[in-house]
Amino acid sequence: MNDVFNEAVDYGAEGVVPVGTPIGVERLSHVHRVFNAIMGGGLGFAVEILASDEFRRAVEGCRYLAPHDPAPVQGQPR
Repeated sequence: MNDVFNEAVDYGAEGVVPVGTPIGVERLSHVHRVFNAIMGGGLGFAVEILASDEFRRAVEGCRYLAPHDPAPVQGQPR
């Protein structure tokens, strides 16, 4: 599992995902690309240095990686 995560982080830092990369790694790398830019310099910095297409791919990555049927939080009504 760590290898998958580290691969995604590396691709996110580089901003390039090789053809044939598994879809989960690809989507996670897009999320990391934007996340790292925001954490490194804030949202304004990320907006300045990243293309709008990179934000779109990060949103798609979040949707892909998000659970579709999350379990209710304990104590929360169903």
